[in-house]
Amino acid sequence: MAIQWTEERIRELSSNDRRNLYENAKSHGSPESDALVELIKRVGLSDQKHSGIDMDDPLVFRIHEIINSPEGRKAAVKAVKDGLPALAGVDPLVSADLMQDYGKHNMTTHTAGALVAILMREMGYREAGRSSALPDNCVARSGQIWDQ
Repeated sequence: MAIQWTEERIRELSSNDRRNLYENAKSHGSPESDALVELIKRVGLSDQKHSGIDMDDPLVFRIHEIINSPEGRKAAVKAVKDGLPALAGVDPLVSADLMQDYGKHNMTTHTAGALVAILMREMGYREAGRSSALPDNCVARSGQIWDQ
């Protein structure tokens, strides 16, 4: 008999066990495992008490995917053209995907900023030498300004 996963059962798991369950469910690709992935996303992958994130964490891989997707790249470039930090373009995309797993509590906003910086340099942009506040719809509070 298969385990019936509920929000409560998932919340009882350690962060490591929750991440393992998430990765296993993602790899199966069945309707049941897809539903479990969505349930875990809703509950959250990270432990709110954890103050940082490792670069090999599944959240970092997901942030990287979002930022480097065609939609993420376009959003970063549009933000720069609008005079905003590139992070302002991708922050709402990352936030919508990761929900409560994205924020200051686990340093994922800082991770997103670092990954955006790598992307912008790869696309030929250079740091303007200053940062700026992000719009109110963003989780991150500030980001690097970029010039082409």
